[in-house]
Amino acid sequence: MKLVIVGGVAAGATAAARARRVSENAEIAVFERGPYVSFANCGLPYHVSGDIPRRSDLLLQTPEGFRRRYKVDVFVDTAGMAIDRARTAAASPPTWCCSRSACGRSCDWPGRRAWRSARRGGLVVDEHMRTSDPDIYAAGDMVEFRQRISGRTARVPLAGPANRQGRIAASNALGLPTRFAGALGTSVVKVFDATAGMTGLGERAARAAGFDVGAAIVHKDHNASYYPGAAELTLKLVYDRRTTRVLGAQAFGGAGIDKRSDVIATALAGNLAASDLADLDLAYAPPYSWANDPINVAALAGLNDSSGFSPMVTAAELRDQLPDVCLLDVRSRAEYREAHLRGAASVPVDRLREHLGDIPRGRRIVAYCRSGLRSHLAVRILREHDFADVAHVTGGLVTLELAGGLAIDRGTEVAA
Repeated sequence: MKLVIVGGVAAGATAAARARRVSENAEIAVFERGPYVSFANCGLPYHVSGDIPRRSDLLLQTPEGFRRRYKVDVFVDTAGMAIDRARTAAASPPTWCCSRSACGRSCDWPGRRAWRSARRGGLVVDEHMRTSDPDIYAAGDMVEFRQRISGRTARVPLAGPANRQGRIAASNALGLPTRFAGALGTSVVKVFDATAGMTGLGERAARAAGFDVGAAIVHKDHNASYYPGAAELTLKLVYDRRTTRVLGAQAFGGAGIDKRSDVIATALAGNLAASDLADLDLAYAPPYSWANDPINVAALAGLNDSSGFSPMVTAAELRDQLPDVCLLDVRSRAEYREAHLRGAASVPVDRLREHLGDIPRGRRIVAYCRSGLRSHLAVRILREHDFADVAHVTGGLVTLELAGGLAIDRGTEVAA
């Protein structure tokens, strides 16, 4: 077997190493357009920032190292521009595995037009990473494949999927059937001292995929607030309101963002519902989390919303419903004076029962607080006193201010 790998780095280098582990007798060659066959390109921003002082620490393997360890011939500074099928159609034609890093900008692969996807411009592959040509496989940033939640074709240019695709392409090319299940798009990024993470579908993508989308937003310290160093994170859980299936999540904050993203990515891979997340037995000690982790809290909020026990609206849904709703600010009077939605009445949740007669029963009522807990309590009080059309804002005023588009008054006095 002859295996020609066009492109190194994540997908190509992984494919070469996997191919050798599968077959000691295969003839394997790697062609890489750049000067390095395998380097940690994900680490480049941290080298630029000075967190990784030595550039050489990013070099994972050299052509000489590949030859010694894997018996693979590596040709750097060599771009793949075309595959001449007439010349390769010999008695023992090679199998090609292509990744993005070695393709010239105008590379002319056989059947290239047939490979092109009309949706996003990538190469179309099947679950075995095979292209329309049975002797050519593709992996990495250049390919399109199934997004695991929506089922639609997507490009996910991330190192994790690229590595797995390279491994799978090499396995299949050498006769070891292996399937790529698709990707979730799980990712995390360090932004100065903060971290942002995501997995699965966001609200917009979930709606485009035809789901009845709900979103639960939680603002909560990443660990017990009484433990030194606790800092707030924001977690948004996206789910299907009809089935409560978990569809995705986004998170932002300091510590703990990667943990929550990975837990929900695992839930997505298992097609879990919000009830499964609510019941997860996650590691707890005050330095690390809460007895009810933010994931548990978001899942419980989603269940309350889907069941109608405590309906929620997002900032966008509230914008669409105004001015035809009665807004209740259920925070303290001091918080109200500091900032509140224009037109909202101040009724602190601890005094709500005393003012039930002041709240109109013939209108839709939307309550909000700082982050969602007190407004949830307000909804339950109102529902228990036969107010039928009641909801609260997920994520509270913190989310409303971040979302924008709503008038907020500041420094307004209210009657005692």
